[in-house]
Amino acid sequence: LGLRLKEGIHLPKFKEEFGVDISELYPNVLERYLKAKVLIIENDFLLLKPEYWFVANMVLQEFV
Repeated sequence: LGLRLKEGIHLPKFKEEFGVDISELYPNVLERYLKAKVLIIENDFLLLKPEYWFVANMVLQEFV
């Protein structure tokens, strides 16, 4: 996933490439991490906030 990159995941491009909105695939994971402000949505990009990069692997494994 692009969450490993500083730029994050471009949400419209994700939907275009996979034919589904990422929030439909991972509703519980997204809700939990957005609510905790570990992930943010900014300018159509889903990003892992820099202060949480040290736990990136833990977050990303929930998308598998």
